[in-house]
Amino acid sequence: MAPRFGSQEGVPAMTGDRLIRAGTAAVVAAVAAFAAIVSYSHIYDLGRLHGQAGTAARLLPLSVDGLILAASLAEPVNLHGAPLGGFY
Repeated sequence: MAPRFGSQEGVPAMTGDRLIRAGTAAVVAAVAAFAAIVSYSHIYDLGRLHGQAGTAARLLPLSVDGLILAASLAEPVNLHGAPLGGFY
């Protein structure tokens, strides 16, 4: 089979579907990075505003966003009926 236009031997060509997936992944990663920065700075500022010391204020956003991430990752497992570490 002849290689596709624009591809080198052994290197798959970038098809339209792959290009769309790569673009989508790049945009999602950029939006996630922006959201993480805004979320961190907002929660840090709230911690400082309410009198938390430097270290506690810096760790507060990580605990809040980490809990949200853990819940987001656990929910698809729960939807598919897989046990969640014996909590049921």
